[in-house]
Amino acid sequence: MATYKIKGQRYLRKYTEKGTSPVYAASVQAQKIVDTFCEVPWTRTGVDSAQMTYHTEEIVDEDRKITGLEMNVDIRDRFDAALFCAGHSGGMHRAYANAAVYRYTMPDDAIGKTLVSLAARVTSDPYNSEGARLHVFTNSTGEIPMNCHVLRGESAAGELIEDGTTAAAVAKRTEKIVGKETYWYPTTETCTLRPVDPSTSTSNLNLKKYLFLVVALESYSTVRGNWLEGCSFIANSVEIETSAAIDGLSETDLNNLFDPEQGFVVYDGHHPTIPSGMPTGEISLTVRRDGDLLIEEDGSQAPVELDVSDVAAVCRLYGEFVQGKSSVVNSDGAYRPKGAVFAVSPVTEEHVMRESDRPTPVDVLRIDASVLVIPTVFPAGSKQIRIDHDGLSLPDGAFFSIYLAPDFMTGLKEDALRDYRLYRGEREGITLLGKITAGKLTRFDIPKHTPVGSIVIAGYVPPEICPQSFNAPVTTGSTPFNPIVTII
Repeated sequence: MATYKIKGQRYLRKYTEKGTSPVYAASVQAQKIVDTFCEVPWTRTGVDSAQMTYHTEEIVDEDRKITGLEMNVDIRDRFDAALFCAGHSGGMHRAYANAAVYRYTMPDDAIGKTLVSLAARVTSDPYNSEGARLHVFTNSTGEIPMNCHVLRGESAAGELIEDGTTAAAVAKRTEKIVGKETYWYPTTETCTLRPVDPSTSTSNLNLKKYLFLVVALESYSTVRGNWLEGCSFIANSVEIETSAAIDGLSETDLNNLFDPEQGFVVYDGHHPTIPSGMPTGEISLTVRRDGDLLIEEDGSQAPVELDVSDVAAVCRLYGEFVQGKSSVVNSDGAYRPKGAVFAVSPVTEEHVMRESDRPTPVDVLRIDASVLVIPTVFPAGSKQIRIDHDGLSLPDGAFFSIYLAPDFMTGLKEDALRDYRLYRGEREGITLLGKITAGKLTRFDIPKHTPVGSIVIAGYVPPEICPQSFNAPVTTGSTPFNPIVTII
């Protein structure tokens, strides 16, 4: 027998409600999470240790005037298993959920040896009444399954598979009764998983190249009134016992079993704020769905034509876009970019029209785009930029252009953002590294060494893939593109 402490690479499944919902529908939102969580892709994070979520409506960031509930959205890569809500306004909020997988890349000498036990220190906050679910498994591909039953160590019917690889309801919150009051406290406990063959009561989990530990909530459907809440996390130092010693692992030190290619993570979804008055990277452009502008250049307004196709509108919209007539959004001093996106959407907006001196509903077609600029430093000897983009799903013909600019900058100037060539991968003055259209990971060679620079990511939906009649947006993604970016 041999015992080792190991540290793994964290992967997260992050659910974000598409819109907002009434706070009184929290239980409905939670059930939607249960029903759709398996569809959410796994993404690698550069954050290697987890923490509890905030549960306060008080300001926790004085500079940005952000409450704890809002801060949860910004720092969600620090959460393992979590259920929370944010964006509270007018009786509405948005639901979020996290689950985590720790992946350990084992030395070749581990392959075929038996995992006798795995012990993890688990902490749950005072709002997690059901505790955590842990499950350990191994494979030779490194791929994380999508199926929730498989990940949670359940049968297809959702029943716990009692082979020692799974633990349910771990570290439920601590409840203490004082007088007539019940008080809640966090709980920390060590959970030990002992894989066994039920028929022989002996260890039967033979290690392969990759070892995985799932950290999820025991229940994602448990809510308290209008609140979605509760989290659990593990210390990224688990102890394993194996049937025999493993060459390449230390029995005295913490073994870092991250992905073999470490690199320097320069972007994991968090971006510096854009200074006040500077462009945020967002542009927009609007035309009426009959192909006319809301207000022509001479100030006139053509009568609205009803029941027409969107062909004229698409041509007019992209014509204005190519001519650099997009509107640019400027920062208020607290803006933090959310990622890259390009969307063409049918929308109904309120505008003053010639038929009425009051705002009236008008069907329009919009381009909304956001460019992501990642300022970075390049370690000496850097050769490649690696972009991890699990779950990317683009319509045929759409793409993201990846550029390298020589300057350290948090955003682009207005002339660059209005330049259609930026989005088509044709912008001059910065180096186009290539385009991303599909897959999970893309590498680009760094043309020459530079101590600082900026990675620029711009999406594009070409006009020819737009339908003649819109019934839904055509977009590079329902959520902005926020890959993990690593310098190798």
